[in-house]
Amino acid sequence: MKRLILTGLLSVLFFSLFAQAERAATVTTTRVTIKGSDLQKMFGNVKITDPRFYDGAGNVVDSAKAVALLKTYEYMLGWKKNDQGEYKKLLTKINPARQAVSDSATKSALRPKNPKLQEGAILDLRPLNKDIDRKSFDGKAVMLIFWCDGCFAGSTPDAYSAVNEVLSMYFNPDKLEILTITHHPTDVAKEALKKNPIVNTQHIVDAGAVTSAYETENRPVIVLTDKNHKIVYSITNNAMMTPRILYKTFKEIL
Repeated sequence: MKRLILTGLLSVLFFSLFAQAERAATVTTTRVTIKGSDLQKMFGNVKITDPRFYDGAGNVVDSAKAVALLKTYEYMLGWKKNDQGEYKKLLTKINPARQAVSDSATKSALRPKNPKLQEGAILDLRPLNKDIDRKSFDGKAVMLIFWCDGCFAGSTPDAYSAVNEVLSMYFNPDKLEILTITHHPTDVAKEALKKNPIVNTQHIVDAGAVTSAYETENRPVIVLTDKNHKIVYSITNNAMMTPRILYKTFKEIL
């Protein structure tokens, strides 16, 4: 039998994105496939040895200012290697046009399997009939976060910290309903949420029938709709662009 758990845990914002270099000339692109294990090794080999932030010109940026800029989601945090093989944090302004192309490709690659969860569809809430009062969702945006314990490499702690930051900014139960859903039983879900809390949401656990109905294969999926329940963002896995897109989309729909 399903049980509902409420959590009010908060977590701090942390996200790491690759910095993009500006290019004035025509760009030729080559698609390269990298295994997740190899990509994880690349991340693991990056050791930030300088705690300061730098801009593209090599100037030191005040840390408080850098954090504030990152919270606007108009900048990204990456890294740069110096001649001694050490890495420093690089603050880069996002190029909207280039980022839109990258985001489109990412969404295409990570599109949910079930067409009912894909962008442009009207979200079918019937699989949740036993867990929610459907009428209370009328006229509200809806966010579904399907999750599982150990879905990320090394069971990454606080995997939803950047998403939590955005959920905290836009928490408004009069305009937005947020549900997190997992197939895990209550005891497993409780322990997992200690490692990876998700804030300002109603948790639905032991929900294997629900995850099967949505064909998530018990993998991470995030779906966001507008107030008419039209899906405006959907993605599988813990895509790095998700907090930035949620921040922008919430501003538009709430």
